[in-house]
Amino acid sequence: MAEGTPIDTDDATPVEPTGSQAAAILLMLLGEEEAATVLSRLEPDEVQHLGGAMFGVANISENEIDGVFDVFVDRARVRTTLGFGVERQIKGMMHKALGQDKADQVLQRITPVAHVNALENLKWMDPRAIANLIEFEHPQIAATVLAFLESQRAADVLQLL
Repeated sequence: MAEGTPIDTDDATPVEPTGSQAAAILLMLLGEEEAATVLSRLEPDEVQHLGGAMFGVANISENEIDGVFDVFVDRARVRTTLGFGVERQIKGMMHKALGQDKADQVLQRITPVAHVNALENLKWMDPRAIANLIEFEHPQIAATVLAFLESQRAADVLQLL
């Protein structure tokens, strides 16, 4: 189906809209302000192309709108990382949009500090690595680290100091 061509709603068999027509339908489901914001970010030829597609889908049925929306939601579910992998997705978007250097600067300012208990990592470390880590620390720091460890591991670390 050519872009900007009306969807034929008289046929008994539903015609799947093109990508531009689906985008036009979704854009028309937004409020005027939101749609204007999206359009303002497009190139002039993209606005013209999408505008033509909007006129082409102006008389579609509610069922066809539902179909486009269902496809959109299904694809969004598959592609979304909300809840998992968010940090990787945000970094990827920022790097593509701003370039490596600018993105890293922005990310450094906006990335939340991880709430990780650094002492928890000690449970997974080799006793020799822990001994090397605390060897030149203040005795109170070393005592705090040793107190956190399981008794046998703390004893192993003490033997290495």
